[in-house]
Amino acid sequence: MLLYNIMKLNKRELKQMERQLVVALTEACEPAKAEIPGFCWLTHDAPDIKSRQHLTIRRPGASMAKEIKNPCNSICQLDSGVCRGCGRTRAEIKAWKGMKRPEKQMAIKAATLRLEKQKKVS
Repeated sequence: MLLYNIMKLNKRELKQMERQLVVALTEACEPAKAEIPGFCWLTHDAPDIKSRQHLTIRRPGASMAKEIKNPCNSICQLDSGVCRGCGRTRAEIKAWKGMKRPEKQMAIKAATLRLEKQKKVS
């Protein structure tokens, strides 16, 4: 029923509906970003809703996300399974290429903490 009603709208009405949808999504999802760690909300594209008959859902920045740089600094010395140069474990180093962005971010945070702890001990 909703799709049928959308098909009857003119361009101006479609644009207005799209703006309302963006406002509603923003009002619903922005507070969650601050409250829920790692929460990312979806947005939509509707360039020609009459011919496409659907919305394309995409994650903001998904196509523009930069690859996380490998933290290796060529000081590759493992001490108790942890690299003295970058702070990653042997398992993290081995799995790096197959990790997704959030996993890499977590590995870098953990490695940074390991290096800080290592400096305090030294």
